[in-house]
Amino acid sequence: MARFSSADAALEGFRLGREHPGALAAWTGVFFIGNLATALANDYMTPRSVLVAFNALRQANPPDLAAMVALLPSMAPVLIVSNLLGVLTMAIVAASAFRLYLHRSRPATLSFGSDEWRILRLLLIVFLVGFVAVTAVLICFSSVFVALMTKGRFSTVTVCATVLMMGMTSNLPW
Repeated sequence: MARFSSADAALEGFRLGREHPGALAAWTGVFFIGNLATALANDYMTPRSVLVAFNALRQANPPDLAAMVALLPSMAPVLIVSNLLGVLTMAIVAASAFRLYLHRSRPATLSFGSDEWRILRLLLIVFLVGFVAVTAVLICFSSVFVALMTKGRFSTVTVCATVLMMGMTSNLPW
């Protein structure tokens, strides 16, 4: 049995790229197209009024962060589409890389078949679980913080914790 080398394992991706430069170029192209599609989606989906308001707020001295946060709900569709395009791009490239790594005798292929669907579902589940976990932690921390600050008045705690949590999660990159 061959001995495990942590150095070989750490550099395996570089070796894979050196042995299959065409696959590396194809993956780079997929990421470029995915990023371009995301930029175009952001450009076409973002309301012009939001861009004008955001730029005006950004140029203020000092910037009005509360007003900027108030603009974020109108950006939700853009952020959802951007994240979905990013996850789709990752699924396509990851499936191709896994196929190449597991079957080195075959050339790398870019497709959108059952492997990509499995990886896409897995990534969406991981992101959803991460979002729920971060939101739950933020609710807990903000509830404790607000409870300490308001000396335990429950109705005030509930309202303030919800507002605080919404403000915190609006700054996350989801």
